[in-house]
Amino acid sequence: MRANEISSIKKLIEAAKDEHIWLPEFQRPFVWDEIQIKLLIDSIYRDYTINSILIWDGENVLARRRIGGSIKQIMIPLQDDKTKITYLLDGQQRTTALLAVFTDQLVYKGNNAKKNYSIELYFDKQADENEPELKFIYDVEKIIDKNGEHTSLKNVGSFENIIKRFGLRFIRLKDVYKKNVKELINILGNDYAEYDRSIDELNERILQQKLTVIEQHGSLENVLDVFERINTRNTKLNIFDIMVAKTYRIIDDKIFDLRSFLKMINYDERLSEDYFTTKVEIDYEGSKEVLDGSTMLFLIMLLLDKGFSQTQILSITTEDLLANFNFIHKSFNEIIGELNNYFKIEKEEVKNFQPILKFITAFHTENNKLSFEPVKKSEFLKKWFWNTVLYNRYPGAQNERISKDIDILKKNGSNFQNSLKEMIKDRTRSFDEVRKSSTESPQYFEADYESKNQQIYSAFYLLLKSKEPKDFRSGIIPQKGTRTSTKINEHHIFPINSVVGKQISADCEQSDITNRINNIANICIITDTTNKSIQHSNPSKYIKEIMGEYKKLNKENEFINMMESQFINQKMIDYLLKDDFNNFIYDRTMLLNDEIKKLSDVS
Repeated sequence: MRANEISSIKKLIEAAKDEHIWLPEFQRPFVWDEIQIKLLIDSIYRDYTINSILIWDGENVLARRRIGGSIKQIMIPLQDDKTKITYLLDGQQRTTALLAVFTDQLVYKGNNAKKNYSIELYFDKQADENEPELKFIYDVEKIIDKNGEHTSLKNVGSFENIIKRFGLRFIRLKDVYKKNVKELINILGNDYAEYDRSIDELNERILQQKLTVIEQHGSLENVLDVFERINTRNTKLNIFDIMVAKTYRIIDDKIFDLRSFLKMINYDERLSEDYFTTKVEIDYEGSKEVLDGSTMLFLIMLLLDKGFSQTQILSITTEDLLANFNFIHKSFNEIIGELNNYFKIEKEEVKNFQPILKFITAFHTENNKLSFEPVKKSEFLKKWFWNTVLYNRYPGAQNERISKDIDILKKNGSNFQNSLKEMIKDRTRSFDEVRKSSTESPQYFEADYESKNQQIYSAFYLLLKSKEPKDFRSGIIPQKGTRTSTKINEHHIFPINSVVGKQISADCEQSDITNRINNIANICIITDTTNKSIQHSNPSKYIKEIMGEYKKLNKENEFINMMESQFINQKMIDYLLKDDFNNFIYDRTMLLNDEIKKLSDVS
């Protein structure tokens, strides 16, 4: 059905009811509540804008369901079927609401695939025009009859009983779309003509209301480029949404769907070779998905060495995914493991380092082809990583920079040194000023705890984790988890709520550097338990106590090693015992800076 054929609200309802327009499988279920539905009808009645409908008269390539249909009622594209299908890309909630209000078509709500959703909405001729929540009412809503009694139209019973009790006060909206003249005459008798006039008035004000329908032209690739929003959520339709519908298949009565496929890829343990066997064998629904679907598709394309442009992703088939199921799962988990082993990035943190993950995935594919020596591979990845993360080599158009790095790698082959020298030309951050600083004029890293979502803070956080820092008191390495005694926690070495911390904050307010107390050089990684025990203490107090505990056990060296894992040496411990913030921060900044140089040096 062409856009110009859906010229009114009634034509839209007809197109949906007669299955001339379809929902792509990626569309979410119908979720509108009764208030939203009522306000939609009232908006049309008052001639308010309800925004446009977006359709695509496209190829038979997307799994689809009827408007209002259950999410289980999926139609699969037939191979080589050139039939044109009209897809509803924006306006599903509004169209389904109209279908439910004006017709008897079965409509399903949410994920409920068994029980259909039925509503009866009436127009109240006696209600105040300025009260939209009263002008249109549901049969289950409480109303007051002429005797002052509270009831509902549903409790009154049949439409005939409603007429007997309320006269022509209520107009059934389903009659506005399709009136059964014979039935109405039998019920209304001489009053039919007046009821019919009311129907015609509502038909004119609601169903004949003109509708703006935008028809998107072009291929599937073109459509992806120009969508501005989908499902009234002001978000751009992404490649994953399309691929969910494009790859949906029923094969020998078994369903392939991309969402469950990716959940299995995220599964931590070994899987069967076969996707369908795995789907039965494991409880993959509880698998933690650490990345969005679009990023996962990008990684899969890298693993399969197919390129990662939008057009290339759209070319991948269900058969490609099924054939490489075990390989993709194994490779993805190997890469997640490398991020943790080499750089202490835990699975839950991967989403914060997506460009890094993308390049390492590409490197993984190159390694499978060239079989780089394990030692050289490890050395290269570590140098590349610290140069990229600390020196912010991937700002802006990250995919272009990733592609450039891959090209450099391919050009130089196993000569990683040459690749690194070429790559570091793209550094966008410098620490030269920090190296030149002195105690009289100290420089600080522009990484603060209060801005912890910024890229530079994330980079320094990994730097702090790189030595596997041990907790001040227990000596254990804090971990992600829920146990307070081991749970990882970022904390101020000079606590903000300590006496000295409050003085530092007050002094900072009078200086040019107002946030020194939150600088990364004042951050350590300890357990939640230790965090709570020291959060109000001056360093001179809690460090002295902890040192005393280790001294009693004749483990002074263990204490020193523990502090060194936090980039705190003996000289800095002395500063802590004196609550000497300025000298401590300066020395720790220099030590962290030396570590940056060591980790990133490619000479």
